[in-house]
Amino acid sequence: MSEEIIKILDDLGKRLGIVIDWTSQNILPYLQDLINRFIGLRNTQAIIWIILSLVIIVASVLIIIKTIKYIKKLDNDCDYDDKYFLIIIVDLFLGLITLTFFIVMIANIFGLVQNIYMPELTVIDYITLKSSSI
Repeated sequence: MSEEIIKILDDLGKRLGIVIDWTSQNILPYLQDLINRFIGLRNTQAIIWIILSLVIIVASVLIIIKTIKYIKKLDNDCDYDDKYFLIIIVDLFLGLITLTFFIVMIANIFGLVQNIYMPELTVIDYITLKSSSI
């Protein structure tokens, strides 16, 4: 177990009024198991967000392509200003959704890589974030 995590857990324990006995033989295997399960949870959440983002991005792009094809089909000599306006608004909205979920997907990919290669950093970030809000 990393010394930084032990220091953070000690500090968190002091804030909550809990003393952790690091000499106990049960504490380190339990904390390692807890960290492994926590990282597994974070990996699963990241994968779910990546898949959800991909589905939403693909659906948005397909709808944008369909609406562009629909605009090209409209008769030029008819008055379709309201339809054009509505289609443009829908396409802009779907473009923003696509961009948002692309950013969410990229952030989760970087988080997944961090969880795989530096799980201690993920735990430290989580603990310091939670301890600062107490």
